Amino acid sequence: MHRSNHPLTPSPFRNPLSTLARAALVAVLGAALAAAHAQAPAAAPASPAAAPAAPALPAPESVSLDKLGYMGTFPPEGAQRVDLSNSYKYPQMRWALQHLRELQPTRNIRRGAAPASALPADPRPLGAFSFDDDKGQPITVDQWLTRTYTDAIVVLHKGKVVFERYDNQMKPWTPHLLFSVTKSFTGLMAAQLAHEGKIDPEALVTKYVPELADSAWGDMKVREVMDMTGAVRFREVYTDPTT
Repeated sequence: MHRSNHPLTPSPFRNPLSTLARAALVAVLGAALAAAHAQAPAAAPASPAAAPAAPALPAPESVSLDKLGYMGTFPPEGAQRVDLSNSYKYPQMRWALQHLRELQPTRNIRRGAAPASALPADPRPLGAFSFDDDKGQPITVDQWLTRTYTDAIVVLHKGKVVFERYDNQMKPWTPHLLFSVTKSFTGLMAAQLAHEGKIDPEALVTKYVPELADSAWGDMKVREVMDMTGAVRFREVYTDPTT
């Protein structure tokens, strides 16, 4: 089985920094109001303002692709349509994460004519494993994956696939947008290869990827690329072919 595109998808957790920022803002406003109240004439006590409630996350089944029905007809119309104007919005992004090649130009990167090697499997029942969630309540891995809107997950242990699960219309061969998680995977593999002495961190990247000779990375070392210390001018405008 082709396993070169095993995905991990971002989960729509509430950002803890935004929660801290709201709490800090409430504290500052509370101190200012207290100081103003101390200098003002006595007045009837007012009810304390409640802290803003965090928006409730949608139920996972309500934003599954089967339920949303995006791009199900030709041509897609109205709220069913996903394009560049809404593909980075939620919940349209749930469809876009698996269908980026239908929205923007992409290219396969591979070498040689041989097919991708199949990874050996040694399935383990990890989905039934239970742990405590952030509220101290027991939850299984399967329940957690559903709660976090996960599209797919693959767990490797000593070169074998010990657990994999696909949801939300995902298949083992479905490409999935990974964003900067790709850098983490690449960096981890490069660090392992360097540890094994199979690549030299002080060598130019062109030793291993000669196609980069005429690019901005042509004179950079592997270490510089892995550390992201190379000076490359880049504008994140995906519709501009000159970037």
